[in-house]
Amino acid sequence: MIHRQHDLTVTRQATLLGLSRASVYYVRRAIAGEDLAVMRRLDALHLERRRRTVACCVTCCATKASSGRDRVRTLMRRMGISAIYRPHQVWATDITYIPMSRGSVLLCAIVD
Repeated sequence: MIHRQHDLTVTRQATLLGLSRASVYYVRRAIAGEDLAVMRRLDALHLERRRRTVACCVTCCATKASSGRDRVRTLMRRMGISAIYRPHQVWATDITYIPMSRGSVLLCAIVD
């Protein structure tokens, strides 16, 4: 995309592509060895326990590694591991007839 030996300047190329100059000159740092070990542990836990991954990973990795909960959450975000929230996707309803001494009552329960 950006060619340093092109006739146009790097600034002009970035402007034409709609990129900021900071993103053009940015060089990523290598991941630290300790973080790689925590990320391997997170990956193993994620493959082992699909459903309760987030709570389990944060507590297990934060206690076993020297990094805290916030660092583990940051690494999980970097790896793309997150909780799955699905509001309004699954509904359950129940209507129950309850006889009483003076008539009856209908009880309706809606669970989201």
